[in-house]
Amino acid sequence: MRKHYGGIIPQVMHWTLDGLSYFNRNDVSLECDKSMARDLLLRAAINLCRSLGSPNMLEIKIAYKLNVLFASLVITLLENVGQDDSPTAISLFKSACACADDFLCNQALLLREYFVTNLLDEAFAVCFYKLFFEQIKVLFPLTDKNGNFCRPEQLSCSE
Repeated sequence: MRKHYGGIIPQVMHWTLDGLSYFNRNDVSLECDKSMARDLLLRAAINLCRSLGSPNMLEIKIAYKLNVLFASLVITLLENVGQDDSPTAISLFKSACACADDFLCNQALLLREYFVTNLLDEAFAVCFYKLFFEQIKVLFPLTDKNGNFCRPEQLSCSE
């Protein structure tokens, strides 16, 4: 299975990141607890990564793609650790970091440097998004008092 690591894990990471972004949306209403569903999704992805073991040296295209995906996953989980009061958030974050470490151990030094660059890029993007778009919402609201979306010309300054 180790030889299929480069084909399986990118798909699993895409699936996991899509699931996490789905659970992080505020307009999603689930019958089950969101944090429990998020934990199950992450445990499944982490257990699959662990069961495949450390990959051999991957070709550069696949390794770079995995760098970006692991960096995005680590930052997303770090964001959840900061927001959640879930007792499993920290352990899931540590497990995801261990999976990223297993991946990076057998890769070239250049790819490890790319990982740090991608990690910082993701972190700055998240910070910029939160700061910039929260300010835009305050300056240019797109909802009325009831929370209904409306066009900018429908909003009045008194609201």
